Amino acid sequence: MPRPSKIKVISKEEVGQRLRALRTEQAMSQTRLAGILETTQSNVSGLERGTRSLTIHQVARVAKALHVSTDEILLGVKPAKGTKPNGFVQDR
Repeated sequence: MPRPSKIKVISKEEVGQRLRALRTEQAMSQTRLAGILETTQSNVSGLERGTRSLTIHQVARVAKALHVSTDEILLGVKPAKGTKPNGFVQDR
């Protein structure tokens, strides 16, 4: 009997929903996030709707800006209570 796949498919729509929730929890506007990502507000809107994809560099910048781990953005995995996210990536 074949083993179940360990590969997790990451949906643009799910990532967009998490991105929007994290952004609004921080009371950050799409325009402000767009400035951090060096893109436009309409691009951020597309990311949140799942019609555009995040680059790996954008994921790192968003994680840093929102003080969350990349896992939280991509997979919805929050660090255990009382611990700091340890998935921060240094962007160039």
